Amino acid sequence: MKQIFKKSLALLVAVAMLACFAACGAQTTDAEATPSPAPEAAGKYTDGTYTGSAYGMNGDVPVTVVVENGAIASVTVGENSETQGVGSLAVDQLPAAIVEAQDPDVDIVSGATFTSNAIIKAVKIALGLEEAEDAAASGATSADVIVVGAGLSGLVAAYRSVELGASVILFEQSGAVGGSSRYAGGYVSGAVTELQKAAGIEDSYELAYEDMINIGGEGNFNPELAWMHVQRAGEMVDWIVDELGVKLGEPGFGAYTPTNVARVYQTETGGIEYFDAIDSKVEECVANGSITLLLNTEVDELTNDDAGAVNGVVANGVTYSAKSVILATGGYGHNEEWVQRYNFKNSRTSAPATAIGSGYDLAEAQGASFSNMDYLPAYPGAVDTSEDTYDMTLSANTSGWSGAIWVDKNGSRMVDEVDFTVAARQLAWENAEDNYVYILFTKDMMDSAETPLLSVDATNGNWDRFNAELEEGYCVFSGSTIEELAANAGISADGLAATVTQYNTDVKAGKDSVFGRTKNLMSFDSETYYAVRTVPYILLTKGGVDIDTSANVLRADGSAVEGLFACGELIGGANIGGYGSIGGLAHSICFTWGTIAAESAVSRVLGTEVHVDTYKGVTEELPAA
Repeated sequence: MKQIFKKSLALLVAVAMLACFAACGAQTTDAEATPSPAPEAAGKYTDGTYTGSAYGMNGDVPVTVVVENGAIASVTVGENSETQGVGSLAVDQLPAAIVEAQDPDVDIVSGATFTSNAIIKAVKIALGLEEAEDAAASGATSADVIVVGAGLSGLVAAYRSVELGASVILFEQSGAVGGSSRYAGGYVSGAVTELQKAAGIEDSYELAYEDMINIGGEGNFNPELAWMHVQRAGEMVDWIVDELGVKLGEPGFGAYTPTNVARVYQTETGGIEYFDAIDSKVEECVANGSITLLLNTEVDELTNDDAGAVNGVVANGVTYSAKSVILATGGYGHNEEWVQRYNFKNSRTSAPATAIGSGYDLAEAQGASFSNMDYLPAYPGAVDTSEDTYDMTLSANTSGWSGAIWVDKNGSRMVDEVDFTVAARQLAWENAEDNYVYILFTKDMMDSAETPLLSVDATNGNWDRFNAELEEGYCVFSGSTIEELAANAGISADGLAATVTQYNTDVKAGKDSVFGRTKNLMSFDSETYYAVRTVPYILLTKGGVDIDTSANVLRADGSAVEGLFACGELIGGANIGGYGSIGGLAHSICFTWGTIAAESAVSRVLGTEVHVDTYKGVTEELPAA
């Protein structure tokens, strides 16, 4: 099995203060080096070998800086988990740029902002130009509310808990807060908002609930949760604008299936705006002591009192107590074992490295039940390379590329490879045996293609990576006959031969008799045949922990796990919105259920019901069908 995920948390810091929001790093030097090589003069540094580290996109990015004759001689980036083809561009380019400039402050690599900033920061730490952010621990081991996970929903839950009068300990397993919100899209949705009123748009909660049925499919979601969500999401949109100061565009219909009323809103630059806004609020709370933030601290288990109620957590061997605990740990999209348990035998992931399913483990240990775990969109075309990582490092073109056909291990086609619906294409990868889909093409198709098949080659306009993988023979195969190709690729020779024979007959006739394909028909008659083995990849998971309308975690018998609440991706987007794609729902779930979890958690602490000032009240009665 490929490794589930990489953790490059080199600092092993249990507690971090406000300054650690941007990144965490540590400075060390070898035995020969002078500890703080501040510049002696312009462009001059103290000779020696120095190391530093800062948090990038997926984990710590360590660097080693060698100074010779007062100048930066080399910068080397150590083992890291930054995304191949994105963050790796900064890893490849910035060290040389820093050496050339003799200064860490160089231009960042476009599209690789987080990795670029991490490298720059780590070099500054190594050279003593910036302090490593390794503040002493506050020592707090108890609070009113504990929040596990400092992604967007966890930040919202922590801040809203403080707003309601609670003290909070906020745990984050990585070296930086924010989770996937730092690079997610900028959509959020909500009904009956001030932005809609300003635009003259009439909306209602009933219409929003109707969209849940029309788009998500009646019976695919929890009606009570969906109804609660649509009644609370709009006020959260107002709160994002009024309290957080985020500028949202006029109401629209989103990037997916249109809603019946325009109620989807977008930031100018993506989810980073939500993160920056809530992060600044949390920073203030950390500074005034109402939130204790513990970075690089993974919660190992939940604790219970004599009556069985959750009353704290254990992390790094230390017990922390609270009357209410909120799980906001995100999904399990970076945990291959959980994906294999519920979804795909073979897959790759583009989910954050922090999405390891820890909240599912913690909730399951308390007897929690789950819903919609079998629903997970299968994004197509991750190349099944031999690399020892679960991350998707290479993808193939699945948009009707150059006459290619797609077959499973039996050699059978599954869909029109050119004119397909998104759902039909996803089902091909989801339903294929072992989730293997082979992209088949000929040397003639390869030669006539406008762009190479593989993503890296397409960017560079060559076939270098393809040829390298072909030589290795793990995921790219060739043969001088269809039978030879099938044998090399592990495809049924009889099945593939029958499929190709039928397809060639259809090409001559000008129409695909199996799926009706009429475009880009090219016969398989060549001196060389190729197959690229691909698997589905994961962006975010859709199933989640069962909760009630107060965000209280539930057991299979419907009883509540006292003292335990959940929010964010952990509660399952499908449980709220069904099996469709509703624009802005993911961010809306983070804000709405982060707030509901905070209200319920603090109510339990204070022994009385509390709510935020913008709360408009809801009705438990579902709309008439």
